Amino acid sequence: MNENDILFYENDFNHAKSAFDDFGLILTGQYVSFPEPKTTIAEIPFSDHAITLGMADDVYYKQRKLRLNFELPGSMAETHLRASELANYLHGKNMRVVDTNDITYYYFGRLVVDRTKTGDAPVQIKITGVMDPYKYEINSSVQDWQWDIFCFDDGILREYRDLQVQDRLKLVIPGRRKRVVPIITASAPMSVTFSGRTYPLLAGENKLYEIMLGEGEHELIFTGKGNVSVDYRGGSL
Repeated sequence: MNENDILFYENDFNHAKSAFDDFGLILTGQYVSFPEPKTTIAEIPFSDHAITLGMADDVYYKQRKLRLNFELPGSMAETHLRASELANYLHGKNMRVVDTNDITYYYFGRLVVDRTKTGDAPVQIKITGVMDPYKYEINSSVQDWQWDIFCFDDGILREYRDLQVQDRLKLVIPGRRKRVVPIITASAPMSVTFSGRTYPLLAGENKLYEIMLGEGEHELIFTGKGNVSVDYRGGSL
């Protein structure tokens, strides 16, 4: 894997297209903005002060912008072919985008391709996108691990699939910045305790909006008999 490459995933993480290996693109620059907070400023009459309106317990964000600049060397015929293949694959589509220098996460959003040619210089390819505010962990807690795209510096090993509950099971989940309501799938009715409160779980999928996981460690205690899976994917700025 090229350490300075961009990977594109259309449907899943088993079939990637490499900007360099598949399209011959040489990365020359990139920019990913931090998302702008969603805030409304209200002026206080007869005062020098203002207040920020919004949710007191969290910050919400607008979409973030992505820009990737590439050179595409080769003959005129070769560059026309490669650029067309690239556009057919991702122009106007929602894609998962992975920077191999930040391999733990992917960005998700709609991409646009642009091409320019000036004199004898290589063809310039620009890919822009409007992406979700958070970058997401490559590996979900209930999916098969993709070890070749796992970062041992920042990655978290999450294996929360088909956990056996024999009377009582404690599961500790390290959370990321994005607040996530996990999907809990139980093979039989049981209960889960979170932050001192106990909630019933039905057999099948359960989404309890009272169980929201943000930064820090979160303890879930399952009581009953059967198997349980907790589908969680962390998000970071």
